[in-house]
Amino acid sequence: MFGLFFKRRGNRPVSQTRSVVRARTVRPWLEMLEARDCPAAPQITNFQATVLPGHQVRLTGMVVANQPATVNVNFSGTVSGSTTPNATGYFSFTTGTASLGTVYAVGIDQQQQSSNTAQSSVAVAPPTLTLNITYMTQRTVTLSGTVSSIDAGGRTVTFSGVATGSAVTTSNGMFSYTTQASALGNIQAVTTDLWGQTSSSVQVTVASNDPSITNFAAVHGIGTVWTFQGRVIDESASGLTITFAGIPSLANRTTTVGQDGWFYLTIELQEGEEGVVTAETIDWWGLESNEAQTTVFI
Repeated sequence: MFGLFFKRRGNRPVSQTRSVVRARTVRPWLEMLEARDCPAAPQITNFQATVLPGHQVRLTGMVVANQPATVNVNFSGTVSGSTTPNATGYFSFTTGTASLGTVYAVGIDQQQQSSNTAQSSVAVAPPTLTLNITYMTQRTVTLSGTVSSIDAGGRTVTFSGVATGSAVTTSNGMFSYTTQASALGNIQAVTTDLWGQTSSSVQVTVASNDPSITNFAAVHGIGTVWTFQGRVIDESASGLTITFAGIPSLANRTTTVGQDGWFYLTIELQEGEEGVVTAETIDWWGLESNEAQTTVFI
C-alpha cells in the first residue's frame, strides 16, 4: 500500500529506503560543517585611491568576510604596503611613496584564501601656470603669475628665453621674479609638480616702442647762450642719452634725460652761428628715435 519493498535477511524484512532516509538526515549536517570549516573567500569592494597634498595617497575600501578584521589587505602596483580592516570591514591606508598609475589590492584570510583583485588609479592633473610681464626701468622686467596644482606652494618656476632664472611659489601658488632681459623677444616659464609632471610652457613677449622726441626747441638766453630742450616719450625715458648735431658748437654734445622725460642742454654758441640743430636718442633696447629738429637764428 505504501510502495515499500522488502527483502528478507533470514526471517527479518529490511526496508530498502533506510539508506535514503539516513542520507537525507546526514547531508544537512555535512553542509553545515563544510560551511563552518570552509568559509567563503573574502571580497574587496569600493576600492579607491585618493591623492592628497604633499605627495600623499590614501587607499580605502571594504572587505566582505565572516571575520573581516582578520583579513590582511596587500597593495601592489604603484603602491606597496598592507593593512587590516576594522570590525566592519572598512580599511584605510595612507602612504607618501606612491607613484602615478594603477594600484592593486588583494585580501588574504586566515585560511589563506585570496580575495578578488581590486584596482584603482593614482592620478593627478599636471600643473598649470599663468605668466604676466611688468616693465620696470631700463631693461628690468618683473615676471609674475600663479601655479595651479594640488601642491601649488613651494613649486619652482623656471624661466628661459631673453630672461633666465627661477622663482619659488608662495603657499597660494603665486610667484614674482624681477630680472634684466637680455634683449627684446620671448620669455618662457614652466614648473614641475611633486609627481614629476611638467606643466605646459607659457610665454610672454618683451616688446618696446621706438622712443620719440617731442617739443624740441632752442630757447635764446643772454648774448650767445642758448638752451636746447625737449621731451622723450618711452617706456623708460629716464637716463637716456640725447645726442645733438647740426651747427659746429653742438657737434658731439650730449645730455641725459631726466626722470620726468625732459632734457636740457645750455651752451654758448659762436658769434653769428646759426642753422638747424638735430637731436636723437637710442633706448635701452637699441631702438632709435626720430630725428628731432629746431632752428637757431640770429
